[in-house]
Amino acid sequence: MRKEILVGLFAAGIGLGGLDLLLDSNLAEAKSKQTQIARSPKNHLQNKIEGNKTITYFLTNSWALYDNDKDDLRNFFRNHREASNFIVEGFCDERGSIDDNYKLGLNRANGVEEFFRQLGYTGKIDIVSHGEMKPAASGRNKESYKRNRRVTVLAGENLIGRALEVSKADVYLLDASDSMESDGRWNAVRSYKFPKDSEKYAFNSCIGLRKIDSAYKVVPDCGTPFWDSTGSLIGSMGSGKKLTILSDGEDTGSTRYDLYSVVNLAKRNGIAVSTIAVMSNSDFKIQLRRLAEWTEGNFYEVQ
Repeated sequence: MRKEILVGLFAAGIGLGGLDLLLDSNLAEAKSKQTQIARSPKNHLQNKIEGNKTITYFLTNSWALYDNDKDDLRNFFRNHREASNFIVEGFCDERGSIDDNYKLGLNRANGVEEFFRQLGYTGKIDIVSHGEMKPAASGRNKESYKRNRRVTVLAGENLIGRALEVSKADVYLLDASDSMESDGRWNAVRSYKFPKDSEKYAFNSCIGLRKIDSAYKVVPDCGTPFWDSTGSLIGSMGSGKKLTILSDGEDTGSTRYDLYSVVNLAKRNGIAVSTIAVMSNSDFKIQLRRLAEWTEGNFYEVQ
């Protein structure tokens, strides 16, 4: 992918050290940069507020908030200060490496979270970075890039429901192991309205891989044969379909498939695999992210 150009670094108050700052998740430095910023430049997109959602746009390689951004976020917060939680999602345009864009999206989301804390919010704020995934505009031009450099904030939405909503697919594979009963995880799956014509499968070490018509008919139990269940399902799917997998635990008991064999099978069958990692440990989370990236799917982390 092409390297995201440096135009806008000086306008954003970041300067020649911008690339180093981009990779530094310490927001103390980000905050010091933001204190130098007042009026937004002329090419700054107008932010949006739509019901319980607001979208804030950013300059290239920057997570700085201008005065108008803070005003918009403050107005949005004023209308939703009683929300049970906020979901803050950071996005980038496609220029730059996958890892750098993931970090940049995280910095943008963290900056908005920090501002909400400064406004006095003490409730739960979930931070998600999509990096260059889930673009708002598909073109490869300046206008599309402007729309893709953004942070979306949602007030009062369930995080698992949000993850499923932005990861719509033809087929869903749902981890029904015993840990999914924790913290209302399976209840969130039950309450989500899956696309009408989609197919749904549940899996654990007791029931194996099973097609279901409703998550209400499944009681989570037993272990997580993740890779064997994923490989078996992909092998039975038609080519060119989209698959979304939701899991909260590391693989237990798989003997036939692993990450690499599943990726090769998905590529051979032309299947894009999106993954949702729910409170997963770091090693397994990395595997889920790689599975999505290597098959041109999307990755969503639920913490």
